[in-house]
Amino acid sequence: MRETLLGLARFRTTAEYRDFYFARARQLLADEGIDMDLPDIAADATVAESDRVLGLVVADMLFHRFPTEAEGALARRHAALVRREALARVAQIIGLPEHLVLSRGEEEAGGRANPGLLADACEAVIGALFADAGFEKAQVFVRTMWTPLMDEAAAPPKDAKTALQEWAQGRGKKLPVYTTVGTEGPPHDPTFSVSVEVEGVETVVAKGASKRAAEQAAATQMLENVTK
Repeated sequence: MRETLLGLARFRTTAEYRDFYFARARQLLADEGIDMDLPDIAADATVAESDRVLGLVVADMLFHRFPTEAEGALARRHAALVRREALARVAQIIGLPEHLVLSRGEEEAGGRANPGLLADACEAVIGALFADAGFEKAQVFVRTMWTPLMDEAAAPPKDAKTALQEWAQGRGKKLPVYTTVGTEGPPHDPTFSVSVEVEGVETVVAKGASKRAAEQAAATQMLENVTK
């Protein structure tokens, strides 16, 4: 990691950033039930702060940028800006892939382009900025990097699941039903298969790196099928 990050903060030591990153990695592995030997880390490393900082700053940005929008519209904007895809995009922009510490297996599997890993690394950067330089510096980073993403959507985003639900309701059908039908791959990098069913429409099955991604992919495919 560069000694300075966009001129926003100077990490006191490389080891300090490394400690925070490995704290994040250890928590993620534990959440997946994976026991992997990682380097020793500082006991007081703050792991959850990045989520809170990002969510709070983005919420404040949206409130002041779109003061007249309904709560539901703001919630959809917020969800789109804090999800994995947005974090992965920022990671690419600031050049995080080349700084990832990966196992040989992850390296060979293309881990430097894995959206999940990039998103986690970006979260670690936000948390490290917060831990090293405080909330003000961390929020400057978030505002700097997330403003262009916010500018891309003139209207509140409507994800595929929401669009499919509205399509079904508009035709008097019951709500779409999503079912996880399978999981494959290693525990640290699973692929989920999810089906979506709507009355009178052929069932669609799609895959994704998370259940949410698989559901979105299935909804997208069904929407394409019914609007051809």
